[in-house]
Amino acid sequence: VLFWVEHQADLLSCKRFDLLVPTMASTRALNITSISGNMLATVPDVDFRETSGMELRRIVAKAIGFPAGGIRLTSQTGVLVQNLNSTALLLSDDAASQDQVTVSCVLCPPRPLGTKTLGGCFLGSKAGIVLNSRLRSDERLGRPAVIRSRSPEPCLQQHVQDLLTGAFAPGVAPIIELGLRAAFHNASLDESKDPPHDYFYEDVEHNAYADLSSCRVWAYSVNGNLAEVRGMPHFEEELRTMNPVLCAVLWRLLPSWEDKGPVLEVLFLATSRDMWEQGWAEELQIELESAASAMGCSAIAVAAVPVQGMSFWTKRCGFEIVVPLNGSTAGTEESHHDEGENIQYLGEPVDELGQFLLRHMLLFTDAPLVAKVLSGESQAIRNHPMDDGIECDAFKSDPKPHPARDDTSSWREVILARLGCFRRD
Repeated sequence: VLFWVEHQADLLSCKRFDLLVPTMASTRALNITSISGNMLATVPDVDFRETSGMELRRIVAKAIGFPAGGIRLTSQTGVLVQNLNSTALLLSDDAASQDQVTVSCVLCPPRPLGTKTLGGCFLGSKAGIVLNSRLRSDERLGRPAVIRSRSPEPCLQQHVQDLLTGAFAPGVAPIIELGLRAAFHNASLDESKDPPHDYFYEDVEHNAYADLSSCRVWAYSVNGNLAEVRGMPHFEEELRTMNPVLCAVLWRLLPSWEDKGPVLEVLFLATSRDMWEQGWAEELQIELESAASAMGCSAIAVAAVPVQGMSFWTKRCGFEIVVPLNGSTAGTEESHHDEGENIQYLGEPVDELGQFLLRHMLLFTDAPLVAKVLSGESQAIRNHPMDDGIECDAFKSDPKPHPARDDTSSWREVILARLGCFRRD
């Protein structure tokens, strides 16, 4: 006994107390209260030693049914929890007991990030029209002229980023960059691994936020070197500077809507300016909608930019407005620049889906929310069949039954796992 006491004293004197810490219980119940002290929810068995502040925020979001980005957590001693690399600090909180830890929760509704529209109208270039004709001709002859990839090669990341950032307002460039980093990271993971948990965008100034950890990017690109495309000797200079990515879409999964399945949110979809009005965006949208229906998504939604975006999504793709712009601010100069005032840029949702999207989507001051409810078989397959020469294994539904719809998190896990079945390359 004396030896044991002396040994413990030696450990403490040598500052080796960290060896004793793992023996302390780190799994406790989490009590979530409002700022006034009202109990909101309780989550059992949270391992605080293995949980970061951001992960704890996601746990709270699932428990109370609110987007993680709009949740601010503080400990009983005033520590901002989401900034912690490890929530083990909460175990030493004076107010924490041996079997539970309490955090206070403040809910912040999302606000628009800013404008999404770049402005201007592009009808394609002569070189793009000729190139499109060559690509379509090669495909009809059975030559693989275009790579339709759901897991683009890493060498295309900068080209995709240039395409998307060049098509939208400069203020959205940071979120596009972070979303693409998450998407290409997800594409490099094994299907057995969990998606990353550190791709979280937050604009404190505008109170705008988005969890981008489930982002995916699909892209159509020219197969090979553009300069080697046959039959275009008069466009060598244009081909040398043209983006090899014809069209790309960045999307993510939102939680389950009314236990019907998750919602697929199109964050950004753009076509190369040289290839506008050549049908690539519509083809990619049809493919995305069909895959979403096959994966069990309940709806697909997008914040549509005015004029051309609204025309594309509503007239060509059959989407409907579920959250319109506020008539008193839409199109006004102050709605674009007077960000500091508490202006309601978006109007009232027209239905329950609109209410759900208003809470969970990435919002903009100039883009109404449009959506399309998906049934068992996508309308896109019946109304817009793909060309015979285009391989599209995404239209083959997985025969496995869908997961139980009372667990929102299971939808995301299963769908991300199924994406491996929908890759062309």
